[in-house]
Order: sequence, then structure tokens, then C-alpha cells
Amino acid sequence: MSSLIVEVCKIDQIVEHPNADRLEIAVVKGWQTVVGKGQHKIGDECIYIPIDSILPPKLEEYLFPPDSKIKLEKSRVRSIRIRQAVSQGMIITATPELEERFPGILKKKVGEDVAELLGITKFEPPEYSIPGKMRARQITHNNPVFSKYTDIENIKHFPNLFEPEDEIYVTEKVHGTSARYAILPTHIWGLWKRLKKWLHISSKYEFCYGSRNVQLQAKKNLYYAKDVYAIIARQLNIKSLLRPGETLFGEIVGDGIQKGYVYDCGKEEWKFVAYDIKDERGYLSSEAFIKECDARGIPRVPVIYQGQLKHIDLNALSKGHSLLAKNLPIREGIVIKPRFETITYMGRKVLKYLNDDYLLIKDTTDFH
Repeated sequence: MSSLIVEVCKIDQIVEHPNADRLEIAVVKGWQTVVGKGQHKIGDECIYIPIDSILPPKLEEYLFPPDSKIKLEKSRVRSIRIRQAVSQGMIITATPELEERFPGILKKKVGEDVAELLGITKFEPPEYSIPGKMRARQITHNNPVFSKYTDIENIKHFPNLFEPEDEIYVTEKVHGTSARYAILPTHIWGLWKRLKKWLHISSKYEFCYGSRNVQLQAKKNLYYAKDVYAIIARQLNIKSLLRPGETLFGEIVGDGIQKGYVYDCGKEEWKFVAYDIKDERGYLSSEAFIKECDARGIPRVPVIYQGQLKHIDLNALSKGHSLLAKNLPIREGIVIKPRFETITYMGRKVLKYLNDDYLLIKDTTDFH
């Protein structure tokens, strides 16, 4: 997941539309949007509304009045093709009319996030639509050191985070449901657990598992749990593969997880691929992660490229077939990491680049 950024920007480039005389393409922060010809010029300030934004009724009515030929589906901004040209998100201009509806918008400067002011939120799949195999019983008392995974931002929002000389690892971004598994110090809560600790009969460590945001429990025995997170834990015997203090992060794919992205799995079949390991010192480096996964037999995301950033085209790497499945022609995208774990002003130095062709698919699902 990435955060929602609705930023005041400057138009970096204007490109001629290849198939429409009355349209052209404006490029903002690496994103291209189809606009009316002559409406914008290079250097103009604008507000870029990214894909997967949900517009509030007041803004949607302003941007798409009753006579508008373009309508949003459920108020969601998506990637579309307009006369065969890809249009990713949309740009709007702060005008006196917009100021009347959203006071203060004209005072915002380049680089400021205006999502809250405009009432724009990020699309999240409705809870009731999540497939049954991804539903599980939430544990009543979370282990406080069971970490959630890093929010990975799109590189188009942070184009200068990586330098051309940086040594990077590029891996395939897999479209499934995020999962995490860990061996962590036992969380002591409740009278019975406190009594066991006092009697020195409690375990020092406990096995934790869950989805991206929720720690789950398997009633009395993990073996009998029927959610995919527990199924994968049993299938790979993950509990035996982890060392005390480690958390394994990865993606589960297969039957009923993401529409159109089963990665060659059959009925009632699921696979797991890891993308990170964290221990008590922090996340492992890219090299250490690969070494540990291969040594322990943990399936991992495919490495597409290893080397300096300046030698490759990220857009080209984001496209093509999935390396995990023979029958999946469109990969979701790529993830870019440094050779060695690095912390920056925005947290971990890790970004994603989504495949433009993937973003155009309208009948896929977006469960996490």
C-alpha cells in the first residue's frame, strides 16, 4: 500500500497527442494525463489527483457537471485510455470558483498536499467484498512487536530518492494478499498468561501470523484454521523456518485471491512468495534476504535486475510477463530497493513502479 498524495505541482512537459488534434498530454511527476489542447503549458501550477483517489460529491460535481461527457465510476479516479493514449489520474487548476467551494485552495503552494482540504480519500476495497479465504478471526490481544509492513510509495512521487549511481535490486511486484509470520517474545496478557509466566511455564517465544493490518488467531490450533494465511503457514511449515525475533513478509496468490491473477494455481491452491525479512536489528539487506530465503527454502519474489539504476529503464522493466506464472501476460509492476538497507527522510528507501498496462485493467480486484 502507498499513501494518498494530492499535491500542488508544476507541469513538467506537454506532449502532442498522437491520435487527437484537440487533445494533448500533460506530464506531472512522471504521470501523464490527457488534457484539452492549449489548456495548460509547461511550468503551470496545477493539482495532481492520482489514480485510486475517491472524490467527494462536492468536488466531483464541480469537475463533472451534469453535461459532462466523462463520468467517474463510484467517484474513483482510474487509469484510462483516451483515443488510445494512457491517461493516469487527472490535473485540475485552482480557480476562484474552486476557492469558493474549498476556501484556502488558492493559498496552497507547490509541494503542499491538499487531499484533506479537498476531501479526497484513497480507494480501499469494501470489507464485505473480501473473498472468504482471506477472512479470518482477529486475535483479541495483538503482540505489540508484530510489525506491519512498510508502506511503499510510487517512484513517480519521489523521482529523486534513488540516484543514478545507486546499486539497486528490482523485483517483480506480485498481486495477491499480503501476509506476515513471526517468532516473537510471548505477549503476556490476562490472568492465565501472567500466572504461567510467574510459574515459569510460559514459552519465551510465540508464533504470530496475520494479514497486512490484522494479527490473526487460529482458535486452538493452527492446523485447523481454514484461512489462507494459516494454510500457507502449514503448507511451508513457516514456524520451523523462522528464528526467534524474525518476521517474514510476503504475498499469497492463488484461487480466489485476486481476479485474473491466480499465478497458475488450480482450485483450492495457493502459493507464497516472500519479499522481506526483519529481525531484531531491522530489515535484512537485499543480498542477505536472498541468501537467507534460498538457504532455508523460502520461496521469494523474482529478481528482475541487479546493478546500477543508470543502466536500466524502470518503465520497461515494469512491463512484460510475470516471472512466476506461464499464463500471466501482465505483471503488476516492480519494486526497487537499494543493495543495502537505507533509511531516508521518508522512511525505508524502497519504491514501486506500477505497470501502465496493469493499471488499465478494470475488472481486476484490489484486495490487500
